[in-house]
This record gives sequence, C-alpha cells and structure tokens, in this order.
Amino acid sequence: MQLELRESKTWSGPAGREGLRVRVSSGTVWVTQEADPEDHVLAGPGVFDTRPRGRVVVYALTPATVEVDPEGAPIH
Repeated sequence: MQLELRESKTWSGPAGREGLRVRVSSGTVWVTQEADPEDHVLAGPGVFDTRPRGRVVVYALTPATVEVDPEGAPIH
C-alpha cells in the first residue's frame, strides 16, 4: 500500500504474523512498533522491516511517500 503522508500525519496498522516492510521513497518518517523498545527514523530512500505482531505507527517528520507491505512481498 502506498501512502502520501503530509508533515505530522500518521499511519497505523497491525504488523501481522510476518511483519511489515516499510519503504520510504522520499521524505523522513519516524517508525515505532508495539513491544519494540527502539524507535527508527528513516529518510528516503530507506527500508525497515518490522517484527511480527504488534501495532506499527509511521509518523511523517516531513512530507513523505511510503510503501507499507507484508515483509517478503515484492517491492515495486
């Protein structure tokens, strides 16, 4: 799923059993996940694979284009 996030906007969803791949094409985002003690800042181009299970939050520090897909799914 491709997201166009304006600055200060968020997307949130479940990681599922396999986890998610968060790919930033442009902009900068902050990624946090339930039960993960570390937060992650990604600048485009950048990729982060979440752990399975738990809620994932992507917060746009700047306007950003982000793809969120199940881990292992082909990246376009």
